[in-house]
Order: sequence, then C-alpha cells, then structure tokens
Amino acid sequence: MEHIKVLQRTRSAGNYMWYALCKCHCGVIFEAREANVKNGHTKSCGCTQYDKKHGHTTLTWQSPTYNSWCRIKQRCLNPDSPAYKYYGGRGIMVCERWMIFENFLADMGERPKGTTIDRINNDGHYELSNCRWATMKIQCSNKRQRGSIFKDGEIWLIKRLLKVGVKQKVIAAMFKTSQPTISIIKLKRRLCYG
Repeated sequence: MEHIKVLQRTRSAGNYMWYALCKCHCGVIFEAREANVKNGHTKSCGCTQYDKKHGHTTLTWQSPTYNSWCRIKQRCLNPDSPAYKYYGGRGIMVCERWMIFENFLADMGERPKGTTIDRINNDGHYELSNCRWATMKIQCSNKRQRGSIFKDGEIWLIKRLLKVGVKQKVIAAMFKTSQPTISIIKLKRRLCYG
C-alpha cells in the first residue's frame, strides 16, 4: 500500500532541493522534500511514525480516537475535504500540540463509545480548552446558527423518505447534499425533537 502520493512540485530551496505537495494515506496534505519522498525516507505526514507506540492504527484499521484525530486534521488542513469550507475555510485550526497524535490522546483520552469530538465554541479552534467528547444529542444543541440549505417542505420530504426506508446516500444525491447532512436530519428527528 502506498502511504503518500505526490500531487505537485511546489518550490526549490536552492541547490536542487525541491519540495513537493503530497497527500498522505490518512488524507492530510503536506509538503516534503521531493528527494526524501522518492528515496522512501518520507513515508507519511507523520501519522504512521507513532503506529507502534500507541497501537491505535495499522495500515488497515484505525481506533475511533485516531479516526477522530484524522478527521479534525482533514477538516482544517485539506482544502479538498468537503468539510473544509466549514472549518479550515473559516479559519478553524488544529493547535500545534495536536498535530502529533500522542499529544491529542494524552489531552483528550480515549474516545468514549457513542461520542465524537465537539468544539464548545464553534468559532474556536481544536485545542484542549475548547474540545470535549460529546454525544450527538449534546452536539445538536451546540450548532452554529445558519440559514437552512433546504427550501420549504424539503426537510419534511427528507424525513418522509427516511421513514419509508430510502437510503441516506440516495437522498443525499437527490438533494445534492452530503450524507452527513441527511444523517443530522435523521438524528434531529430522533434525538433533538424527542
């Protein structure tokens, strides 16, 4: 399995030392010396160097805690991520300490079952003072206020389609939205409204 993919050559540091924009297997986009990528010295964004120490990932498996860590980096650092516009695109950042998984794990602990990472202040960064593990019910009450992306009656129709068993993926395609958005509508029906 290839750990990283070179996207493009970015700059020269002189003396024929070129840098390349790379995409790690975990989804993070980062810059590395092109020669180090070619000779195999650079194998990832840094996520795999901790595999043996913490036991939260292999090439085919990730613990829920590690998965949450990867996802916050994806949202904030990868402009190709569908969620980037709501996080990194708004200036939300991951603190420098949490760029290393072991520090994130030491600060947040293991992710409890039934929770995901939640920023207490939705305009704040991913850092210890602003993050917690929270259930979807708690997160439903901690959302940024935005105008609805759906027209009148569409949410009712989505709820109706969910009720009769239409798959979320199909509904997302019908309404040109993401599957997580449909999941939130489904969860709001179950958790936030009774």
